[in-house]
Amino acid sequence: MDGRVVPESIFGLDLGEGEYIRNAGGRVDDDVIRSLVVTQEILNCKVILVVHHTDCGAQAAVKHHSWLVKKVKDKLGVDLSNYNFLGIGPTAADLEDSVKEDIQKLRASPLVSKQIPIYGFVYDVKDGSLKEVMRSE
Repeated sequence: MDGRVVPESIFGLDLGEGEYIRNAGGRVDDDVIRSLVVTQEILNCKVILVVHHTDCGAQAAVKHHSWLVKKVKDKLGVDLSNYNFLGIGPTAADLEDSVKEDIQKLRASPLVSKQIPIYGFVYDVKDGSLKEVMRSE
């Protein structure tokens, strides 16, 4: 969901050439898989790209958990002290591993077509480079 990550620019796509599922941390969860069912069956998705990026805000949410809890409590009056932000995003050291885990999770789901190729990448927000991590065709 990071505004520095613009899939159209990264992959050279025109408007309407891709469907994008974004969430905090960029990790595959049940909601992402549910959304992929829609893209496969209604929007005729032909390829899945998993893209994680450097300097992820979800990493900051984990690192600064107590500050975030206080900020939300002060601003909204909601206590997030028991909310687990761990696991919502990859750690900087594990970006490539998290891409591989997410691809494996997609491949293991009976709701994701085995005929759709899945590619995994890490995008560097500082220099704009894109590194392919894994393919599952």
